[in-house]
Amino acid sequence: MRKYFFILIFGLFTSSVFSQTSIDTTITDQQVLKNDTIVKKDVDEGLNKVDRDLMRNNLDSFLEMQKERKAKEKRQAFIRIGIGIAFLIILIIGLNRRRKKAA
Repeated sequence: MRKYFFILIFGLFTSSVFSQTSIDTTITDQQVLKNDTIVKKDVDEGLNKVDRDLMRNNLDSFLEMQKERKAKEKRQAFIRIGIGIAFLIILIIGLNRRRKKAA
């Protein structure tokens, strides 16, 4: 019985010690601004002319692909509209013929 009591007291003591130790994890606004400036400075220094040209080329190719996709969608829309108009004309002609036969 005494053994269990000792284990209980030891467990409570260690848990209270670990729960009361806290690390100050608050970051002030000045630290955030300082870190952001350092990161931005490092990023700006890390990007040389070749990297910037590569990113610009990638962006240009992406924009070109996007323009091609929009042009393709526009062409497909005009085709669908044309097919719809053609079926509408065929329907009108068919209804007119049926009306002439009935009269």
